[in-house]
Amino acid sequence: MFVAGLNVSWLKTPFFKHTMLIEDELQIVTLKNCGATVITIDTEKCVQISNQDQPAEKGTAPSVSEKLKTTSLSKELDTAKQIKESTKKIMRVLFSMAQDGGVPKAEMVSSFIVQTMDSLSRNSQAIINLFFSKNQPTKLYNHAFNVMSMSLLVAQKLGYSKEDQQRIGFVALLMDIGWTNLPEKLFVFQSAYTDDEYDLVKKHVDYSLLLIEKGDFDPEIHQAIAQHHERYNGSGYPAGLSGEQIHPMSRIVSMIDHFDGATNGYYDRMPMIPARGLQEIYRKSILLSHEPSLVELLVRLVGIFPPSSAVLLNTGERGVVTQVNWRAPLAPKVKIFYNKKLMPLLRPIEVDLAKQEGEETVREIKSLIDLTLPKQDPAGLLNGE
Repeated sequence: MFVAGLNVSWLKTPFFKHTMLIEDELQIVTLKNCGATVITIDTEKCVQISNQDQPAEKGTAPSVSEKLKTTSLSKELDTAKQIKESTKKIMRVLFSMAQDGGVPKAEMVSSFIVQTMDSLSRNSQAIINLFFSKNQPTKLYNHAFNVMSMSLLVAQKLGYSKEDQQRIGFVALLMDIGWTNLPEKLFVFQSAYTDDEYDLVKKHVDYSLLLIEKGDFDPEIHQAIAQHHERYNGSGYPAGLSGEQIHPMSRIVSMIDHFDGATNGYYDRMPMIPARGLQEIYRKSILLSHEPSLVELLVRLVGIFPPSSAVLLNTGERGVVTQVNWRAPLAPKVKIFYNKKLMPLLRPIEVDLAKQEGEETVREIKSLIDLTLPKQDPAGLLNGE
Protein backbone atom coordinates (compact mmCIF):
# COMPACT_ATOMS: atom_id res chain seq x y z
CA MET A 1 0.00 0.00 0.00
CA PHE A 2 1.00 3.63 -0.45
CA VAL A 3 0.81 5.87 2.64
CA ALA A 4 -0.21 9.42 1.75
CA GLY A 5 -0.28 10.90 5.24
CA LEU A 6 -0.26 10.41 9.02
CA ASN A 7 -2.12 12.47 11.62
CA VAL A 8 1.07 13.21 13.55
CA SER A 9 3.90 15.65 12.97
CA TRP A 10 6.80 14.26 10.94
CA LEU A 11 9.06 15.53 13.75
CA LYS A 12 7.50 12.94 16.05
CA THR A 13 8.17 9.97 13.77
CA PRO A 14 11.31 8.32 12.36
CA PHE A 15 10.01 8.99 8.83
CA PHE A 16 11.45 11.89 6.87
CA LYS A 17 8.18 12.28 4.94
CA HIS A 18 4.75 10.79 5.46
CA THR A 19 4.41 9.58 1.88
CA MET A 20 5.90 6.15 1.31
CA LEU A 21 5.36 2.75 -0.23
CA ILE A 22 4.94 0.00 2.36
CA GLU A 23 6.94 -2.99 1.19
CA ASP A 24 7.74 -5.09 4.26
CA GLU A 25 6.59 -6.04 7.74
CA LEU A 26 9.23 -3.90 9.47
CA GLN A 27 7.71 -0.73 8.01
CA ILE A 28 4.29 -1.79 9.30
CA VAL A 29 5.70 -2.30 12.80
CA THR A 30 7.34 1.13 12.64
CA LEU A 31 4.03 2.67 11.56
CA LYS A 32 2.24 1.07 14.49
CA ASN A 33 4.76 2.48 16.94
CA CYS A 34 5.03 6.02 15.54
CA GLY A 35 2.00 7.40 17.41
CA ALA A 36 -0.31 7.97 14.44
CA THR A 37 -3.99 7.13 14.94
CA VAL A 38 -5.08 7.86 11.35
CA ILE A 39 -3.18 6.66 8.28
CA THR A 40 -4.26 7.95 4.86
CA ILE A 41 -3.83 5.50 1.97
CA ASP A 42 -3.64 6.56 -1.69
CA THR A 43 -5.29 3.66 -3.51
CA GLU A 44 -4.52 5.04 -6.97
CA LYS A 45 -0.79 5.08 -6.29
CA CYS A 46 -1.01 1.58 -4.87
CA VAL A 47 -2.31 0.39 -8.23
CA GLN A 48 0.26 2.36 -10.20
CA ILE A 49 3.24 1.16 -8.20
CA SER A 50 2.14 -2.45 -8.18
CA ASN A 51 1.86 -2.45 -11.98
CA GLN A 52 5.05 -4.25 -12.99
CA ASP A 53 4.59 -3.36 -16.63
CA GLN A 54 4.71 0.39 -16.05
CA PRO A 55 7.99 1.65 -17.55
CA ALA A 56 10.29 3.98 -15.67
CA GLU A 57 10.62 7.51 -16.99
CA LYS A 58 13.37 7.75 -19.56
CA GLY A 59 16.61 9.08 -18.16
CA THR A 60 15.69 8.58 -14.49
CA ALA A 61 17.43 6.32 -12.02
CA PRO A 62 15.50 3.25 -10.88
CA SER A 63 13.30 3.98 -7.86
CA VAL A 64 13.82 1.92 -4.77
CA SER A 65 10.06 1.37 -4.82
CA GLU A 66 10.59 -0.55 -8.06
CA LYS A 67 11.45 -4.13 -7.22
CA LEU A 68 14.94 -4.90 -8.49
CA LYS A 69 15.87 -8.50 -9.18
CA THR A 70 17.54 -10.07 -6.16
CA THR A 71 21.06 -11.43 -6.54
CA SER A 72 23.23 -13.85 -4.60
CA LEU A 73 25.47 -12.50 -1.86
CA SER A 74 28.68 -13.45 -3.70
CA LYS A 75 27.58 -11.75 -6.93
CA GLU A 76 26.28 -8.63 -5.22
CA LEU A 77 29.38 -8.42 -3.06
CA ASP A 78 31.52 -8.08 -6.19
CA THR A 79 29.26 -5.29 -7.44
CA ALA A 80 29.22 -3.55 -4.04
CA LYS A 81 33.03 -3.61 -3.88
CA GLN A 82 33.20 -1.91 -7.28
CA ILE A 83 30.73 0.75 -6.13
CA LYS A 84 32.74 1.34 -2.98
CA GLU A 85 36.03 1.70 -4.84
CA SER A 86 34.51 4.09 -7.39
CA THR A 87 32.91 6.17 -4.63
CA LYS A 88 36.17 6.33 -2.68
CA LYS A 89 38.02 7.56 -5.78
CA ILE A 90 35.60 10.41 -6.40
CA MET A 91 35.57 11.29 -2.68
CA ARG A 92 39.36 11.56 -2.73
CA VAL A 93 39.03 14.00 -5.62
CA LEU A 94 36.29 15.92 -3.85
CA PHE A 95 38.23 16.20 -0.58
CA SER A 96 41.30 17.34 -2.49
CA MET A 97 39.18 19.99 -4.22
CA ALA A 98 37.85 21.13 -0.84
CA GLN A 99 41.39 21.61 0.49
CA ASP A 100 42.02 23.96 -2.44
CA GLY A 101 38.74 25.83 -1.91
CA GLY A 102 36.86 24.01 -4.67
CA VAL A 103 33.05 23.77 -4.67
CA PRO A 104 31.45 20.29 -4.30
CA LYS A 105 28.80 19.50 -6.91
CA ALA A 106 25.86 17.14 -6.48
CA GLU A 107 26.47 15.48 -9.84
CA MET A 108 29.92 14.35 -8.70
CA VAL A 109 28.47 11.81 -6.26
CA SER A 110 24.78 11.39 -7.13
CA SER A 111 25.29 8.36 -9.41
CA PHE A 112 27.21 6.49 -6.70
CA ILE A 113 24.44 7.11 -4.19
CA VAL A 114 21.87 5.64 -6.62
CA GLN A 115 24.13 2.65 -7.34
CA THR A 116 24.40 1.97 -3.60
CA MET A 117 20.62 2.25 -3.22
CA ASP A 118 20.15 -0.30 -5.99
CA SER A 119 22.72 -2.67 -4.49
CA LEU A 120 20.90 -2.54 -1.16
CA SER A 121 17.63 -3.31 -2.92
CA ARG A 122 19.08 -6.36 -4.67
CA ASN A 123 20.87 -7.86 -1.65
CA SER A 124 21.59 -5.64 1.35
CA GLN A 125 23.82 -8.28 2.93
CA ALA A 126 26.60 -7.28 0.53
CA ILE A 127 26.78 -3.71 1.83
CA ILE A 128 26.52 -4.94 5.42
CA ASN A 129 29.46 -7.28 4.83
CA LEU A 130 31.50 -4.46 3.29
CA PHE A 131 30.80 -2.25 6.30
CA PHE A 132 32.24 -4.88 8.62
CA SER A 133 35.13 -5.99 6.39
CA LYS A 134 38.38 -5.87 8.30
CA ASN A 135 41.65 -4.09 7.62
CA GLN A 136 39.89 -1.02 6.24
CA PRO A 137 42.20 1.99 5.88
CA THR A 138 41.32 4.64 8.44
CA LYS A 139 40.72 7.30 5.86
CA LEU A 140 38.08 9.99 5.59
CA TYR A 141 36.80 8.73 2.23
CA ASN A 142 36.40 5.19 3.59
CA HIS A 143 34.39 6.52 6.53
CA ALA A 144 32.25 8.57 4.14
CA PHE A 145 31.22 5.50 2.14
CA ASN A 146 30.54 3.45 5.27
CA VAL A 147 28.25 6.08 6.75
CA MET A 148 26.52 6.69 3.42
CA SER A 149 25.82 3.04 2.67
CA MET A 150 24.55 2.07 6.13
CA SER A 151 22.49 5.26 6.45
CA LEU A 152 20.83 4.37 3.15
CA LEU A 153 20.06 0.89 4.47
CA VAL A 154 18.32 2.36 7.52
CA ALA A 155 16.49 4.89 5.34
CA GLN A 156 15.23 2.15 3.03
CA LYS A 157 13.92 0.11 5.93
CA LEU A 158 12.13 3.19 7.26
CA GLY A 159 10.37 3.69 3.93
CA TYR A 160 12.15 6.81 2.70
CA SER A 161 11.41 7.71 -0.92
CA LYS A 162 14.13 7.54 -3.57
CA GLU A 163 14.55 11.33 -3.45
CA ASP A 164 14.91 11.37 0.34
CA GLN A 165 17.40 8.52 0.23
CA GLN A 166 19.49 10.54 -2.20
CA ARG A 167 19.39 13.47 0.22
CA ILE A 168 20.58 11.35 3.11
CA GLY A 169 23.31 10.01 0.82
CA PHE A 170 24.53 13.55 0.15
CA VAL A 171 24.48 14.34 3.88
CA ALA A 172 26.50 11.25 4.79
CA LEU A 173 29.12 11.71 2.05
CA LEU A 174 29.64 15.44 2.57
CA MET A 175 29.04 16.07 6.27
CA ASP A 176 32.75 15.63 7.11
CA ILE A 177 34.20 17.50 4.15
CA GLY A 178 35.21 20.23 6.63
CA TRP A 179 37.77 17.83 8.13
CA THR A 180 40.00 18.76 5.18
CA ASN A 181 40.67 22.05 7.02
CA LEU A 182 41.86 20.28 10.18
CA PRO A 183 45.03 18.33 11.03
CA GLU A 184 44.56 14.85 9.57
CA LYS A 185 45.91 13.17 12.70
CA LEU A 186 42.85 14.29 14.69
CA PHE A 187 40.57 12.12 12.55
CA VAL A 188 42.34 8.94 13.67
CA PHE A 189 43.65 10.17 17.02
CA GLN A 190 42.37 7.09 18.92
CA SER A 191 42.95 8.65 22.35
CA ALA A 192 41.11 11.26 24.38
CA TYR A 193 41.12 14.77 22.93
CA THR A 194 42.31 17.66 25.06
CA ASP A 195 39.81 20.49 25.47
CA ASP A 196 41.65 22.55 22.85
CA GLU A 197 41.72 19.63 20.41
CA TYR A 198 38.02 18.96 20.91
CA ASP A 199 37.20 22.63 20.31
CA LEU A 200 39.15 22.42 17.06
CA VAL A 201 37.44 19.17 16.01
CA LYS A 202 33.99 20.71 16.50
CA LYS A 203 34.83 23.38 13.92
CA HIS A 204 34.65 20.81 11.11
CA VAL A 205 30.86 21.25 11.07
CA ASP A 206 31.18 24.97 10.29
CA TYR A 207 33.86 24.27 7.69
CA SER A 208 31.63 21.67 6.02
CA LEU A 209 28.73 24.12 5.84
CA LEU A 210 30.90 26.83 4.32
CA LEU A 211 31.85 24.48 1.49
CA ILE A 212 28.34 23.03 1.01
CA GLU A 213 26.72 26.46 0.86
CA LYS A 214 28.73 27.18 -2.30
CA GLY A 215 27.32 24.11 -4.02
CA ASP A 216 23.95 23.13 -5.48
CA PHE A 217 22.38 21.43 -2.45
CA ASP A 218 18.94 22.12 -1.05
CA PRO A 219 18.43 23.68 2.42
CA GLU A 220 17.40 20.38 4.03
CA ILE A 221 20.83 18.93 3.26
CA HIS A 222 22.45 22.01 4.83
CA GLN A 223 20.30 21.61 7.94
CA ALA A 224 21.04 17.90 8.30
CA ILE A 225 24.78 18.45 7.92
CA ALA A 226 24.67 21.25 10.49
CA GLN A 227 23.04 18.89 13.00
CA HIS A 228 24.91 15.62 12.39
CA HIS A 229 26.75 15.87 15.74
CA GLU A 230 23.71 16.78 17.78
CA ARG A 231 22.59 14.10 20.23
CA TYR A 232 19.06 13.00 21.06
CA ASN A 233 19.57 13.91 24.76
CA GLY A 234 20.92 17.37 23.96
CA SER A 235 24.58 16.54 24.73
CA GLY A 236 25.85 17.15 21.18
CA TYR A 237 27.13 20.16 19.29
CA PRO A 238 27.11 22.84 17.92
CA ALA A 239 23.65 23.98 19.15
CA GLY A 240 22.82 21.44 21.87
CA LEU A 241 19.58 20.43 20.13
CA SER A 242 17.60 17.47 21.42
CA GLY A 243 14.89 15.02 20.38
CA GLU A 244 12.54 16.24 17.71
CA GLN A 245 14.53 19.45 17.23
CA ILE A 246 17.08 17.38 15.32
CA HIS A 247 16.40 16.67 11.65
CA PRO A 248 15.42 12.99 11.09
CA MET A 249 18.25 12.52 8.58
CA SER A 250 20.74 13.85 11.12
CA ARG A 251 19.54 11.35 13.70
CA ILE A 252 20.32 8.50 11.30
CA VAL A 253 23.74 9.64 10.10
CA SER A 254 24.74 10.61 13.65
CA MET A 255 24.09 7.06 14.82
CA ILE A 256 25.93 5.45 11.89
CA ASP A 257 28.80 7.94 12.18
CA HIS A 258 29.20 6.98 15.84
CA PHE A 259 28.91 3.26 15.08
CA ASP A 260 31.52 3.34 12.31
CA GLY A 261 33.83 5.40 14.50
CA ALA A 262 33.55 2.86 17.31
CA THR A 263 34.01 -0.15 15.01
CA ASN A 264 36.88 1.14 12.87
CA GLY A 265 38.63 3.48 15.29
CA TYR A 266 37.94 7.00 14.06
CA TYR A 267 38.14 10.23 16.08
CA ASP A 268 39.22 9.62 19.69
CA ARG A 269 38.20 5.94 19.76
CA MET A 270 40.22 2.76 19.53
CA PRO A 271 38.63 0.20 17.16
CA MET A 272 36.29 -2.38 18.69
CA ILE A 273 35.09 -5.72 17.43
CA PRO A 274 31.71 -5.18 15.68
CA ALA A 275 29.54 -6.66 18.43
CA ARG A 276 31.24 -4.47 21.05
CA GLY A 277 30.71 -1.41 18.87
CA LEU A 278 27.05 -2.31 18.60
CA GLN A 279 26.85 -2.73 22.38
CA GLU A 280 28.30 0.76 22.80
CA ILE A 281 25.66 2.27 20.53
CA TYR A 282 22.96 0.35 22.40
CA ARG A 283 24.23 1.68 25.75
CA LYS A 284 24.23 5.18 24.30
CA SER A 285 20.58 4.71 23.28
CA ILE A 286 19.71 3.89 26.89
CA LEU A 287 21.24 7.25 27.81
CA LEU A 288 19.30 8.73 24.85
CA SER A 289 22.42 9.86 23.01
CA HIS A 290 20.76 8.25 19.98
CA GLU A 291 17.09 7.71 19.25
CA PRO A 292 16.23 4.28 20.76
CA SER A 293 13.95 3.19 17.90
CA LEU A 294 16.74 3.82 15.38
CA VAL A 295 19.27 1.86 17.43
CA GLU A 296 16.79 -0.99 17.77
CA LEU A 297 16.41 -1.04 13.99
CA LEU A 298 20.20 -1.00 13.50
CA VAL A 299 20.58 -4.00 15.81
CA ARG A 300 17.95 -5.87 13.82
CA LEU A 301 19.66 -5.04 10.54
CA VAL A 302 23.26 -5.93 11.40
CA GLY A 303 22.45 -8.67 13.89
CA ILE A 304 23.52 -9.33 17.45
CA PHE A 305 26.57 -10.99 15.91
CA PRO A 306 27.45 -8.74 12.94
CA PRO A 307 29.33 -10.05 9.89
CA SER A 308 33.07 -10.61 10.52
CA SER A 309 32.48 -11.35 14.22
CA ALA A 310 34.77 -14.14 15.41
CA VAL A 311 32.70 -16.61 17.44
CA LEU A 312 33.15 -19.71 19.59
CA LEU A 313 30.50 -22.39 19.06
CA ASN A 314 29.09 -24.76 21.66
CA THR A 315 30.96 -27.55 19.88
CA GLY A 316 34.31 -25.86 20.59
CA GLU A 317 34.70 -24.91 16.93
CA ARG A 318 35.69 -21.38 15.96
CA GLY A 319 34.57 -19.35 12.99
CA VAL A 320 33.46 -16.06 11.54
CA VAL A 321 29.92 -14.78 11.00
CA THR A 322 29.35 -14.32 7.27
CA GLN A 323 25.68 -13.38 7.05
CA VAL A 324 23.00 -12.05 9.38
CA ASN A 325 19.70 -13.88 9.80
CA TRP A 326 17.13 -11.15 10.53
CA ARG A 327 14.43 -13.64 11.50
CA ALA A 328 16.75 -15.49 13.89
CA PRO A 329 19.39 -12.98 15.10
CA LEU A 330 21.10 -15.56 17.33
CA ALA A 331 21.52 -17.96 14.41
CA PRO A 332 23.55 -16.34 11.60
CA LYS A 333 25.58 -18.09 8.94
CA VAL A 334 29.06 -18.97 10.17
CA LYS A 335 32.22 -20.09 8.38
CA ILE A 336 34.10 -22.50 10.66
CA PHE A 337 37.91 -22.43 10.47
CA TYR A 338 38.98 -24.37 13.58
CA ASN A 339 37.88 -27.67 15.07
CA LYS A 340 37.28 -28.13 18.81
CA LYS A 341 41.00 -28.83 19.35
CA LEU A 342 41.85 -25.43 17.83
CA MET A 343 43.34 -27.12 14.77
CA PRO A 344 42.75 -25.38 11.41
CA LEU A 345 40.40 -27.21 9.06
CA LEU A 346 41.76 -28.14 5.64
CA ARG A 347 38.48 -26.88 4.19
CA PRO A 348 36.41 -24.36 6.15
CA ILE A 349 32.81 -25.38 6.77
CA GLU A 350 29.99 -22.90 6.16
CA VAL A 351 26.87 -23.54 8.22
CA ASP A 352 23.52 -21.81 8.58
CA LEU A 353 22.74 -21.98 12.28
CA ALA A 354 19.07 -21.36 11.54
CA LYS A 355 18.79 -24.48 9.36
CA GLN A 356 19.94 -27.51 11.29
CA GLU A 357 16.86 -29.71 11.22
CA GLY A 358 17.80 -33.37 11.49
CA GLU A 359 21.41 -32.65 12.47
CA GLU A 360 22.82 -34.89 15.17
CA THR A 361 24.66 -31.96 16.76
CA VAL A 362 22.99 -28.56 16.78
CA ARG A 363 25.56 -25.79 16.68
CA GLU A 364 25.00 -22.55 18.60
CA ILE A 365 27.13 -19.49 19.26
CA LYS A 366 28.53 -19.74 22.77
CA SER A 367 30.46 -16.46 22.88
CA LEU A 368 32.35 -13.84 20.94
CA ILE A 369 36.10 -14.18 20.52
CA ASP A 370 38.26 -11.17 21.32
CA LEU A 371 41.09 -11.43 18.80
CA THR A 372 43.20 -8.93 20.74
CA LEU A 373 43.80 -11.65 23.34
CA PRO A 374 46.68 -14.09 22.72
CA LYS A 375 46.21 -17.61 21.30
CA GLN A 376 42.61 -16.99 20.18
CA ASP A 377 43.45 -17.33 16.48
CA PRO A 378 46.83 -19.09 16.20
CA ALA A 379 46.75 -19.42 12.39
CA GLY A 380 45.31 -15.94 11.77
CA LEU A 381 42.21 -17.31 10.05
CA LEU A 382 39.57 -15.31 11.93
CA ASN A 383 40.97 -11.87 11.22
CA GLY A 384 40.88 -11.78 7.41
CA GLU A 385 38.61 -9.97 4.97
